Amino acid sequence: MSPAAKSQNREFIVGSMVGFYGIHIEGEIEEMYSHSNGAISGMGGLSFGFNVKRSFSENIYGVFDLRYIRKGGLFEFLNPYGLQAFVSINLDYIEIPLLIGFKINLKKKYVFAESGLAYAKMLSSKMLASEFYG
Repeated sequence: MSPAAKSQNREFIVGSMVGFYGIHIEGEIEEMYSHSNGAISGMGGLSFGFNVKRSFSENIYGVFDLRYIRKGGLFEFLNPYGLQAFVSINLDYIEIPLLIGFKINLKKKYVFAESGLAYAKMLSSKMLASEFYG
């Protein structure tokens, strides 16, 4: 979702964004938790922020974003007592992409292509374990 507001004779477009997504983790469990009997799964994620778009010509534009992103994973297993236990990891990021975009005119539609660089900084990381972790 990304509503936008236009200003200054349509040269700048300011918008906000919010997104919900799923995370899928691949790989061997032993990479993170050695000799385990559990399963790793991704958790739902959240992203929100704002962006500013500036047109340089009819078909070329630049975009500056500022986003907050939360990622994570969940590890569920049976502890030595046979009880279900879990360990979850939450990672919070701030990301600042700087993009250049191209608008390609097709007959009745437009195709947009964007590319650029992004700087990301981890704000915090938490590892939570259930009380039956052992």
